[in-house]
Amino acid sequence: MANAATRSFERLNPLTGKVATRAAAFTPDEARKAADAAAAAFPAWSALGPNARRAALDKAADELAKRGDDFVKAMAGEVGATEGWARFNVMLATGMIREAASITTQGAADRVGRLIKDAVGKGAVHAVDGKSEGVLVSASVVDKVTPKHRCRSAG
Repeated sequence: MANAATRSFERLNPLTGKVATRAAAFTPDEARKAADAAAAAFPAWSALGPNARRAALDKAADELAKRGDDFVKAMAGEVGATEGWARFNVMLATGMIREAASITTQGAADRVGRLIKDAVGKGAVHAVDGKSEGVLVSASVVDKVTPKHRCRSAG
C-alpha cells in the first residue's frame, strides 16, 4: 500500500485548467494519526509559559509574512484569487496570529492591574519618587489594606 508520501492529489487552476498545486493524499487512518500526533503535542504546548507561547506565535507570523508571495501565487492558482485579495488575506492572517500572540501575555498584565486597582480601592497608595501619582514601578499588594496601611514603592 502506498503512503501519503507517494500518493497525491492535484488542484487545478479554475481559470486555466492547469495543475496549480500537488499535495499529499492521506487515507482516513493517516489523517487520524496526524490528528493524534497533534493531540499528543498539546500537553507540551499547554505547559509553555505565556512568553514562550508568544514567541512561537510571533515566529509563525514572521514565517507567514516572509512566505507571502508563495501564498499569493498558490491562492491565484488554486482559487483564481486576485493578487490584491490574496495579499489582503496574508496580511489579515498574519495580523490575527500576532493578535493571538499578544493575548498570551495580556492576561498576566490584566491580573496585576486588577490586583493593584483592588488594593488602591482598599486604601493602598502607589508612589513614584515620593509622589502619590505616577507610573507604578514596583508594588507590594496586601489584601485587606486599611487606610493606615499604605503600600508605597521602594523608590
